[in-house]
Amino acid sequence: MQIEALAVEMPRMKNRAHPNRTPFKGVLTVVDRPSQRPPTGARGHRVLLTHAAAEAALPSLIGMALDYTPAMDGHDSRRKVGIITSADIVGGELVVKGYLFARDFPDLMAQMQSSRDPLGLSYELADVRVENVSAAVWKLTEVTFTGAAILLRHKAAYEGTWIAADVHAQAASQSFATRIHRTNKGEAHPMEHIANIENQDLISIAERMAAAAEALNTTISRLEAQHQGLSAHIDRIVAMVEQSQSDDSRLKARVIELERSNRELRIKLEAGAGTSQAAPAARKTLPAIVTALLAKTGVEVTDAMDAAALDATLAPLSIEQRIAVKSQMAKAGLIA
Repeated sequence: MQIEALAVEMPRMKNRAHPNRTPFKGVLTVVDRPSQRPPTGARGHRVLLTHAAAEAALPSLIGMALDYTPAMDGHDSRRKVGIITSADIVGGELVVKGYLFARDFPDLMAQMQSSRDPLGLSYELADVRVENVSAAVWKLTEVTFTGAAILLRHKAAYEGTWIAADVHAQAASQSFATRIHRTNKGEAHPMEHIANIENQDLISIAERMAAAAEALNTTISRLEAQHQGLSAHIDRIVAMVEQSQSDDSRLKARVIELERSNRELRIKLEAGAGTSQAAPAARKTLPAIVTALLAKTGVEVTDAMDAAALDATLAPLSIEQRIAVKSQMAKAGLIA
């Protein structure tokens, strides 16, 4: 049998039991076995709490409260009826011990003693990590216990859970409470009884303050871890923003460079267009035969020729030749 244990020891009362502190013991859950029913918050899935996850979460159980509903059918975290002071893994069972506030909840104590239906326990969790949320049975690989509830065994996710109060300690507490009640009616009592009552009140307050301090330390540790994670996330965001700004600066510089190149190219194109328009139209080339006839008559081809002078020059040629020459020169733009 393997036992993993964690506990805190409450101060003992001298020669009598605490009137509001009745010991209890029970099995909160089993490990490495699927639950018979889906627990609250599991979205209809049965669950399996691994031994490793339960062992790692044992410290989170110490100082956590027990709660209940009057119908014994669920959880009510605002109705605290006890405190867990010990958590052990014995074999495959997570065994818890602690104290019930018997004097504050006499109806619950009576119900626990007279109930025909066996009572069980159900854990309350936070920071749960599930190995595969798509699986039919959720395997819990990391949890934090935030408390437990007393309820009917057939309402619990695990049918193997149970809880039992120490009836002998409760009877002693009730007997002591009866003696205190009688002294309040005027019966004589030693002064030491009054001192014991005051000391017990101080011890009870100290115990609750210690439990609250431990819960506060756990909360602070969790907040510090969250703060570190948030700081790292913010640093990554800042780095991404700075990188984006650097990329924007390079892009703007490139856009400015392209715009400048575009303006220079536009200026060159406009200058080239003006030069093209100002250049004179190219003169068409005359056929070789026409050039030969003109050379034969001693005519030099120029851009502008006088029509009368041309006729006189072409007089030695036949009419057909003169017509052909003048036609080709007109086509070349040399005469109108």
